[in-house]
Amino acid sequence: MKKFKTYFLLLISTLVFFILSFCVSKEASFTLNIKDTYYVIPEPDFYIGSSILTFISGLIYFILDMANVKLISILSKIHIYTTLILIVALIFFNYKNNLDFKSVKFEDFMSQIDYNFYIIISLILVFSLQFFFLINIFVAQIKNLRNIAAK
Repeated sequence: MKKFKTYFLLLISTLVFFILSFCVSKEASFTLNIKDTYYVIPEPDFYIGSSILTFISGLIYFILDMANVKLISILSKIHIYTTLILIVALIFFNYKNNLDFKSVKFEDFMSQIDYNFYIIISLILVFSLQFFFLINIFVAQIKNLRNIAAK
Protein backbone atom coordinates (compact mmCIF):
# COMPACT_ATOMS: atom_id res chain seq x y z
CA MET A 1 0.00 0.00 0.00
CA LYS A 2 1.28 3.42 -0.94
CA LYS A 3 2.09 5.96 1.69
CA PHE A 4 -0.18 9.02 1.86
CA LYS A 5 1.69 11.95 0.34
CA THR A 6 0.93 15.52 1.36
CA TYR A 7 0.34 16.57 -2.24
CA PHE A 8 -2.71 14.29 -2.26
CA LEU A 9 -4.37 17.03 -0.19
CA LEU A 10 -4.01 19.35 -3.20
CA LEU A 11 -5.65 16.81 -5.48
CA ILE A 12 -8.47 16.19 -2.99
CA SER A 13 -9.03 19.94 -2.56
CA THR A 14 -9.19 20.24 -6.35
CA LEU A 15 -12.19 17.96 -6.35
CA VAL A 16 -13.78 19.80 -3.40
CA PHE A 17 -13.37 23.25 -4.99
CA PHE A 18 -14.67 21.96 -8.33
CA ILE A 19 -17.78 20.50 -6.69
CA LEU A 20 -18.28 23.72 -4.70
CA SER A 21 -18.24 25.71 -7.94
CA PHE A 22 -21.50 24.01 -8.91
CA CYS A 23 -23.07 24.40 -5.46
CA VAL A 24 -22.77 28.18 -5.04
CA SER A 25 -25.14 30.69 -6.55
CA LYS A 26 -24.17 32.27 -9.85
CA GLU A 27 -25.16 35.67 -8.43
CA ALA A 28 -22.74 35.33 -5.50
CA SER A 29 -19.47 37.14 -6.06
CA PHE A 30 -15.94 37.35 -4.75
CA THR A 31 -15.36 41.07 -4.27
CA LEU A 32 -11.97 42.71 -3.94
CA ASN A 33 -11.75 46.43 -3.27
CA ILE A 34 -8.41 48.10 -3.97
CA LYS A 35 -8.63 51.86 -3.37
CA ASP A 36 -11.40 53.06 -5.71
CA THR A 37 -11.46 49.96 -7.91
CA TYR A 38 -13.70 46.96 -7.34
CA TYR A 39 -12.83 43.58 -8.80
CA VAL A 40 -15.88 41.37 -8.86
CA ILE A 41 -15.44 37.70 -9.72
CA PRO A 42 -18.41 35.31 -9.73
CA GLU A 43 -17.95 32.78 -6.94
CA PRO A 44 -18.20 29.75 -9.26
CA ASP A 45 -15.28 31.19 -11.27
CA PHE A 46 -13.31 31.78 -8.06
CA TYR A 47 -13.78 28.15 -7.01
CA ILE A 48 -12.84 26.90 -10.49
CA GLY A 49 -9.71 29.09 -10.40
CA SER A 50 -8.84 27.69 -6.97
CA SER A 51 -9.33 24.15 -8.24
CA ILE A 52 -7.11 24.84 -11.26
CA LEU A 53 -4.38 26.27 -8.99
CA THR A 54 -4.47 23.30 -6.63
CA PHE A 55 -4.70 20.79 -9.51
CA ILE A 56 -1.64 22.21 -11.30
CA SER A 57 0.37 22.26 -8.07
CA GLY A 58 -0.72 18.73 -7.18
CA LEU A 59 0.01 17.50 -10.69
CA ILE A 60 3.52 18.96 -10.60
CA TYR A 61 4.14 17.30 -7.24
CA PHE A 62 2.82 14.01 -8.64
CA ILE A 63 5.03 14.21 -11.75
CA LEU A 64 8.09 15.05 -9.65
CA ASP A 65 7.29 12.16 -7.30
CA MET A 66 6.95 9.72 -10.21
CA ALA A 67 10.26 10.98 -11.62
CA ASN A 68 11.89 10.36 -8.21
CA VAL A 69 12.87 14.01 -7.78
CA LYS A 70 13.48 14.58 -4.09
CA LEU A 71 12.15 17.95 -3.00
CA ILE A 72 12.87 19.49 0.37
CA SER A 73 10.11 17.95 2.47
CA ILE A 74 9.54 20.78 4.93
CA LEU A 75 9.30 23.36 2.14
CA SER A 76 6.77 21.22 0.29
CA LYS A 77 4.64 20.83 3.41
CA ILE A 78 4.78 24.56 4.12
CA HIS A 79 3.70 25.26 0.54
CA ILE A 80 0.83 22.78 0.53
CA TYR A 81 -0.64 23.49 3.95
CA THR A 82 -0.27 27.26 3.74
CA THR A 83 -1.80 27.41 0.26
CA LEU A 84 -4.85 25.45 1.40
CA ILE A 85 -5.22 27.45 4.61
CA LEU A 86 -4.97 30.75 2.73
CA ILE A 87 -7.57 29.72 0.13
CA VAL A 88 -9.95 28.80 2.95
CA ALA A 89 -9.11 32.14 4.62
CA LEU A 90 -9.92 33.95 1.35
CA ILE A 91 -13.31 32.25 1.25
CA PHE A 92 -13.97 33.15 4.89
CA PHE A 93 -12.88 36.80 4.54
CA ASN A 94 -14.97 37.20 1.39
CA TYR A 95 -17.97 35.73 3.18
CA LYS A 96 -17.50 38.10 6.13
CA ASN A 97 -16.94 41.04 3.78
CA ASN A 98 -20.15 40.35 1.85
CA LEU A 99 -22.07 39.70 5.06
CA ASP A 100 -20.94 42.99 6.60
CA PHE A 101 -21.93 45.03 3.55
CA LYS A 102 -25.44 43.60 3.58
CA SER A 103 -26.15 43.94 7.30
CA VAL A 104 -24.55 47.24 8.31
CA LYS A 105 -26.15 50.65 8.18
CA PHE A 106 -24.14 53.47 6.67
CA GLU A 107 -23.57 55.11 10.06
CA ASP A 108 -21.99 51.95 11.42
CA PHE A 109 -19.93 51.38 8.31
CA MET A 110 -16.93 53.34 9.61
CA SER A 111 -16.61 51.24 12.76
CA GLN A 112 -16.52 47.81 11.10
CA ILE A 113 -13.49 45.70 10.28
CA ASP A 114 -12.11 46.06 6.77
CA TYR A 115 -11.84 42.51 5.46
CA ASN A 116 -10.55 43.75 2.09
CA PHE A 117 -7.13 44.23 3.66
CA TYR A 118 -7.09 40.59 4.80
CA ILE A 119 -8.28 39.44 1.37
CA ILE A 120 -5.46 41.36 -0.36
CA ILE A 121 -2.83 40.02 2.05
CA SER A 122 -4.11 36.46 1.59
CA LEU A 123 -4.03 36.78 -2.21
CA ILE A 124 -0.49 38.16 -2.14
CA LEU A 125 0.62 35.28 0.10
CA VAL A 126 -1.06 32.64 -2.10
CA PHE A 127 0.69 33.93 -5.21
CA SER A 128 4.04 34.35 -3.47
CA LEU A 129 3.81 30.77 -2.18
CA GLN A 130 3.66 29.54 -5.75
CA PHE A 131 7.05 31.16 -6.36
CA PHE A 132 8.20 29.52 -3.14
CA PHE A 133 7.22 26.20 -4.72
CA LEU A 134 9.34 26.95 -7.80
CA ILE A 135 12.28 27.92 -5.60
CA ASN A 136 11.91 24.60 -3.78
CA ILE A 137 12.14 22.74 -7.10
CA PHE A 138 15.26 24.62 -8.20
CA VAL A 139 17.01 24.32 -4.83
CA ALA A 140 16.31 20.58 -4.73
CA GLN A 141 17.69 20.17 -8.27
CA ILE A 142 20.84 22.12 -7.44
CA LYS A 143 21.27 20.04 -4.29
CA ASN A 144 20.90 16.82 -6.30
CA LEU A 145 23.40 18.02 -8.92
CA ARG A 146 25.87 18.93 -6.19
CA ASN A 147 25.51 15.44 -4.67
CA ILE A 148 26.03 13.81 -8.07
CA ALA A 149 29.13 15.92 -8.74
CA ALA A 150 30.58 15.05 -5.32
CA LYS A 151 30.43 11.32 -6.10
